Amino acid sequence: MILDFIISNFTVLMIVAVMCVIMYVNKDLKKPAVSLARVAVILILITAVLDYLNDMAAGLTNYSFPCSPEQLVRLHTALCVFSYILRPVIILIELLIICPDKRLRIPIIVPSVVNALIYLPTLFGRPLAFYFTSDNAWVGIAPFNLTIYLVLIVYLFILLAFSVIYFSKKNRKCSVIILAIVLLSLVVAVLEYFNIMTGYTTTVTAMGTLTYYIYLSTIYQQKIRETVAEKELTLAKNELDLLRSQIQPHFIYNSLSTIRSLAKRDSKKAVVCIDEFSKYLKSHIGAIQSDELVSFESEIDNINAYLQVIQMGYGGKIELIKEFSVTDFKLPTLVLEPIIENAVSHGISKHGGTITISTHEENGNVIIRVTDSGSPSKDKEEFEPIHNGIGLQNTEKRLRLQCSGTLKANFTDSGSTVELAVPRGNAI
Repeated sequence: MILDFIISNFTVLMIVAVMCVIMYVNKDLKKPAVSLARVAVILILITAVLDYLNDMAAGLTNYSFPCSPEQLVRLHTALCVFSYILRPVIILIELLIICPDKRLRIPIIVPSVVNALIYLPTLFGRPLAFYFTSDNAWVGIAPFNLTIYLVLIVYLFILLAFSVIYFSKKNRKCSVIILAIVLLSLVVAVLEYFNIMTGYTTTVTAMGTLTYYIYLSTIYQQKIRETVAEKELTLAKNELDLLRSQIQPHFIYNSLSTIRSLAKRDSKKAVVCIDEFSKYLKSHIGAIQSDELVSFESEIDNINAYLQVIQMGYGGKIELIKEFSVTDFKLPTLVLEPIIENAVSHGISKHGGTITISTHEENGNVIIRVTDSGSPSKDKEEFEPIHNGIGLQNTEKRLRLQCSGTLKANFTDSGSTVELAVPRGNAI
């Protein structure tokens, strides 16, 4: 008999098995669909058993109950009653999973309770919806014999409505899946009612439950990914804000130190330097407060302004050589300035030197190379750079966060080389 049950319900059992595997994979997910889906699986299995026993009681299987005709009628009646009561509960569980408001749960449960109250009296000889004749023939009692179908239809449409409400607008296309489940269930209910095609209700219910569970899991996973992406973006922007806040004291400290040094030696030159520094600040404060990428030409203007300020207090002449084969690209604001500062403070001699900026395109990236002429070791020992140690590290992080760029640095006795790779059109 067990083998016959498995063969008769093979499709239902395979669907349940697949659902059990998916639930096992998702067992660690903190969502109501996991726990409530287990109840749905159990009810589907119970319904399958009840259907098989009903077929035994109706003489539709190779096995029959060893009992009298009267006992068989009572058993058949009880099996049908429990089957009619359980079927709406399976869809009710799906509704409880996505019910948008907990206060709606009690009204949602009411149809199942009413359905149960209509069918339960049949167990005590007071049939309201159906009964079996002495020869074990099913007879419906209008209008309550339609209760099971009406409750299922109501639940299916509530399920469709909740699915659209529960998920955001950008996921509404996925609700086509729910519409398909609703339409399929309605068709099966109609065919079952008119006895055109029977015996498929449990299979369709199991298939609909599996599809709906996969639907819920997919949307849930998508929401998790979106949440993680939003958190990562927030963290990246917070880190970027911190890095930008580190830029301001860095160049201000360098410039004020230059002005302070000039004030001791040449007050007129210090006044000129203050004027240049004011222009520098005016052009930079707005850029520091922005997440937008800026043109390469704008960055070069910033470098020129920086060098004009720093040259005021520098012992030797700083020569800037430009070798540009590509200029039509964008990069994070003030990203070149720390590199130039590093070249001035650590690369060239205090008696002067050369800084070269070159650009070229390679494999979809714009390569920016900054080199300096270097200085003798004795000069490096004598020269104490004004530097807070965050320039290149700051630049590398800002490149990565704002445009997925990279930075490589190489320092030798003969000079330093810093190479930036900026992908074209890649920005947050």
